[in-house]
Amino acid sequence: MSDKSTPISYGGQAVIEGVMFGGKHVNVTAVRRKNNEIMFLEVPREDKNWVRKLRKIPLLRGIVSLIDSSIKAPNI
Repeated sequence: MSDKSTPISYGGQAVIEGVMFGGKHVNVTAVRRKNNEIMFLEVPREDKNWVRKLRKIPLLRGIVSLIDSSIKAPNI
C-alpha cells in the first residue's frame, strides 16, 4: 500500500424500504421487496461540467443538488 491516501467521498440517504448511496461515478439504490428479496439498482452518474462546478460553491451546493435530484428521480 502507498503512504498517500486519497479521500473517498460517498453519500447516502434513506429511501422507502431501502437506502441509496452515491459515489463519484455511480449511484446505487438497494430496496427490500415484499418477498424479502433485496433488489439493487445501479445508475452511472453523468454530471455535466457546469453542475460539477456549481456543486463546489458552498451556498449553491444544496440548491443545485436538490434540482439535479428532482430531475433525475423520475428516470430511476
